[in-house]
Amino acid sequence: MGEDGRAMVARQSRAPGWLLAACLLAGLCGCAVAVADDGGPSGAYDAIRQAMPDWEVVRADAEPTVQADGALGYRIALRRGRPEGGPQQQMERRERPRLPGAPGTHMVYSHTEIVLASGNLERPEQVLRKIAWGQYEQEYYVRPTWMGRGLGFTWFCNAQIFWQDCLRTKVGLAGGEDRLEVIAEGLGIEDKGNCTANTSIGLVGRIGAPALPYVKRAIERNMATDPSHAVVSLAGIHEDECTQFLIELYQSGDQRVTDAAGYALIHKPYREAAKNVYFDLLRRQKHTRYACEACLQFGWKDSMPVLEQVIAAPRTWYDYRAAFEAARSLRGQPMPEDLVSAERVIEASAFRDSRATADEIGAAKAAILANADKSAAAVIGVSLALFLTKGDTRHVAAIGRDILGALPREVVRPLLACVTDHIPVENQGGGPELRALRKTLDAEAIGGPGPPPPPGERDP
Repeated sequence: MGEDGRAMVARQSRAPGWLLAACLLAGLCGCAVAVADDGGPSGAYDAIRQAMPDWEVVRADAEPTVQADGALGYRIALRRGRPEGGPQQQMERRERPRLPGAPGTHMVYSHTEIVLASGNLERPEQVLRKIAWGQYEQEYYVRPTWMGRGLGFTWFCNAQIFWQDCLRTKVGLAGGEDRLEVIAEGLGIEDKGNCTANTSIGLVGRIGAPALPYVKRAIERNMATDPSHAVVSLAGIHEDECTQFLIELYQSGDQRVTDAAGYALIHKPYREAAKNVYFDLLRRQKHTRYACEACLQFGWKDSMPVLEQVIAAPRTWYDYRAAFEAARSLRGQPMPEDLVSAERVIEASAFRDSRATADEIGAAKAAILANADKSAAAVIGVSLALFLTKGDTRHVAAIGRDILGALPREVVRPLLACVTDHIPVENQGGGPELRALRKTLDAEAIGGPGPPPPPGERDP
């Protein structure tokens, strides 16, 4: 517990010494705070600590210290921190998080403040407006809320919406402000990392269908700013009414709403009624992998024309491969499982904890080359040549190039030409790497048996 926390506890001058020690110990060790069983908030404090076990107590009143509109209340404050900073902000977050107290770091805190008013107050909304909340450090948006009644108290808090909801549900509070309205409000909050909006999306998913009318109002309310989080929250509501509403939003003509609705619809379970949306996502090559999965799940063979369009003019390599595999599966010719298994063995060898031996990697490469399905083998060869991860992928890329070099030229060159002619150079999906690979194959005259390039053909 920091100096600010100890000072707050020490200021409870009317509290007995043993309670102050208990509060300090709770802050240091994370244990529950309890007070004497004399009608005080012992049970409520225990319930709070059970609902928020990772939070540190920095204040816990033994006697009422809050006066608001004639009501008396106990105040408890908790905090949770994380280390931030260090050399180059932890190497742009790629390194493991530093421990608290590491050189160059500092702690960033969020606080939850709760007031427990004795009895069932007749005008809790008015009491809420009169409570003087502490000036605690906050990393994210906090909202003063009347949470409800329980354990002999009327509960108020100034906290993040997610943790308010956690307390209300885990403690089992009754009444209070409309829980769904509070969550829907969170869908439009802009704070650090959109933390409040994103956690509110998760809460909508837990609640399901009852949240739909609230989300609809939130979308309307946020149209002038950013309705996307409210639209995306509909991913967690699977009833037909919500699906139809998402389809209407996708067709709204507002690109922000269209993109958010499309994103909501690519979350599982996929929705058969949204068939035309999935087809349009394929045409736009937006969320291609998931749109392909929906086509496969529902057996939509009439998606073949649009899948062929993606294969003929892909925007990224990953779009190409997703459409290639989906089209084959719909034709009854899925990717050979032994090819896919061999690819996984080679990819896994890039990771530090890989147990694949050189013999196993060599056998996987040989299995790909020996497979009779040369088109599928070539696609896997390109995927390996472009494989990227945090591990050392150089040997994986080399194996991919070797595979392409050993396959028939009439299979490899049309594949590379098709893809490199359409993937923009600036695209992060593999365009520059594929162009380099195509030039390498031509420059080194790498390739298995096959006809020579047509006379006069020039590569970019």
